[in-house]
Amino acid sequence: MFKFDEFWFGTNRRLSTVHCNARRTDECSLLRQYIEQSWSLINNHEIHSHQVLPFHSYCDSFWNSDSRRDENISQCRQSWVCASDQWKCRTGQCIEQSWLSDLEWDCADGSDEEELLYEKIKYLEERNPSFGSIVESQSRFGICNKTHPFACLSLRTSSNHYKCLDFTQLGDDRIDCLGAIDERNTLKHCNHTSMLEYNFKCPSNNICIRYLWHCLPGYRCPNQTDDEQWCFHRSSSSSCNTLLDFVCFDGKCIKWGKCNRKLDCSFGEDEYMCDYRSSSTSIIAYRQDKEIHVNNKIHSLQLFHFPKKANITQFNVDSNTSNQLVDHYSYKKSSSSILAYRCNRGLGIFSSNNSIICFCPPQYYGTYCQYHSDRLLVLFHLDLSQSIYSVQIHPEILLKVLLLFFFENQVLMTNEFQFQPALEMNKINKKTFHFVYSRSSKFREERMKRFFNRSSVLHSHPYSIRIEIYENHRDKQVSLIAVWKYPVEFDYLPVFRLAEVLRLTKPNPCLTNSCHQNEQCQPLSNDNSKYICLCKNNFTGPNCSIEDSRCKTGFCATQALCKPDYQSLLRGNHAPYCICPFNRYGDRCDIEHDLCQSHSCFNGGTCLPGSTLDQLVCLCQDDFYGSHCQYKKATIRLFLYDHPVTYSALVLQYFVIDYRLLRLILAHQQANIMVPSLIKYGHEGTIVPELVLAKLYSSYQQIPSNFYLLSFHINVTSIEGTTMMTQQNRCPSISQLSV
Repeated sequence: MFKFDEFWFGTNRRLSTVHCNARRTDECSLLRQYIEQSWSLINNHEIHSHQVLPFHSYCDSFWNSDSRRDENISQCRQSWVCASDQWKCRTGQCIEQSWLSDLEWDCADGSDEEELLYEKIKYLEERNPSFGSIVESQSRFGICNKTHPFACLSLRTSSNHYKCLDFTQLGDDRIDCLGAIDERNTLKHCNHTSMLEYNFKCPSNNICIRYLWHCLPGYRCPNQTDDEQWCFHRSSSSSCNTLLDFVCFDGKCIKWGKCNRKLDCSFGEDEYMCDYRSSSTSIIAYRQDKEIHVNNKIHSLQLFHFPKKANITQFNVDSNTSNQLVDHYSYKKSSSSILAYRCNRGLGIFSSNNSIICFCPPQYYGTYCQYHSDRLLVLFHLDLSQSIYSVQIHPEILLKVLLLFFFENQVLMTNEFQFQPALEMNKINKKTFHFVYSRSSKFREERMKRFFNRSSVLHSHPYSIRIEIYENHRDKQVSLIAVWKYPVEFDYLPVFRLAEVLRLTKPNPCLTNSCHQNEQCQPLSNDNSKYICLCKNNFTGPNCSIEDSRCKTGFCATQALCKPDYQSLLRGNHAPYCICPFNRYGDRCDIEHDLCQSHSCFNGGTCLPGSTLDQLVCLCQDDFYGSHCQYKKATIRLFLYDHPVTYSALVLQYFVIDYRLLRLILAHQQANIMVPSLIKYGHEGTIVPELVLAKLYSSYQQIPSNFYLLSFHINVTSIEGTTMMTQQNRCPSISQLSV
């Protein structure tokens, strides 16, 4: 069972505690929203304990599982049906028509090369009229007949040197030919899990040798009697022993004649055990291009439409406009490879004297960023699912999150980012920040002392992380709404990772308010039994008794908060720290920056500032989407009638078809307590979801639910019509189908 089945978005709050029942209904909207998103959440986070194969991956001539169960020949032969544009092997496997007679086995039994085998027999019979064809065995190599068309060297040389096999003997998991060439597509390679393919398998041991190199010095079976029947002619000739030379069974030397697609020897043995790949001297995966083609093939489906009388707009490929934005900027690649590697993980810049200056990321320092910094990694997720904010929060509320790294009461480093509750209420976004310890001699000596003082390590924690969240409204002063404080318990380690989930719970008053006049009491959100006294705006010093003159005289812009001692020790702490209001930026919040003034949202969209300085967010009208609401959604409008069935809940599901893997992907779902008379959905894409299902529950305890097909249309940009829920369009459970 997935954790999302019991807990809110995988957190520690049980869904059973959500207030949506006969006594309380204040969180029903949250639960309904959760249901609508639950399927996609599970699809994105689940981990399968076993491999799941697409339906069309079975009997496609490729091994898609280690067990090879997808290419079970008996099952393929008995029940598999190929598509109209495919060719069916004697084994029941399905391959592309273009793969026939291409000198490469695609079927397990090589039946796709059947015509070439027949042509070879005919050619050899005409070339050697005095030799009649045989069925089972002969004393010479080469000529077989159409009932047993495959000629090979016999595995059991004591009885017959050569054999002719029919197609039932090829790919049957039984080795009949020397080197197992008759089982090249059914046996595993000696050293890995792929097919044996173009390799000679030594009978006495698990050694595989490529056809191209076999019989050359150093490329023989350890027990040379295993391949003596095939290699003895080559080893007996000193003038015909290069890679592509071939010695026929009658002793004739064919220079550059091995596997050249010409039958030079009397019985064609020079074209035996050949690897005809275009670059056989390099290592190319067996049938690689064909497997890539199969895995990326877009399948066409010719299916019915439902409801038949719906008004639809067919998608026109020629009228499709690309949604890709054009990049008008070009970047020049540095001609110097020295610059790319000189600064390790940093960024190298050429100075005016042609020397390299390295700008290091927080984790590194040194002239060339060659040293690791002792650092603190802070990873957290802001969870608003149970917070003071509701789903209907005003879109212009912006949260500014401030992170402070303390040594005792000194701020060492600060970091901040913005968060928009209206857009990110139900998103699981994790934020990561790096804080580095000071490398000054004072702080290094302090940490060294703690490293050797067990009592200090256990009972004293001078380093801490404090997280403050401020609420930001347009044209209003910034206000503090929540504080978290975490001690750094392992500060003596070179790297420490702090991971927390921050929850904005409804605020409680400070139980014992002993804060001074210029201090603000704030409960700790990670421990509601404790509170912290923070200096009010402009104040600092012991008990916040000193009003900073710079803050008092307007160091920060209007409606900003001025914090005299937040600037951080590592930056000198020479000036106050300003927490900026809405659309204000800069060290003193004196830069007014509103992207919405220079960039507009189309089609009636509402422009809002994003979480970073260069980002804006457009809240689009229902019928439009895109970064600037520039695209019109593909729409479905279905009037629902004739639903006499009883129910307790209804979930509408919209599926798109993956034409490559032939699977359904849930695009959207809506939870309803009543069956709507009008089903309306706008899809962010060129065409509407092909399949619309109604998932109906007759009672809260009913599992499984009843499914009804409401719409099925392929390659359509809009649908408007009437549908229903009756026995005629009900989808029966698999358990109800007769075998």
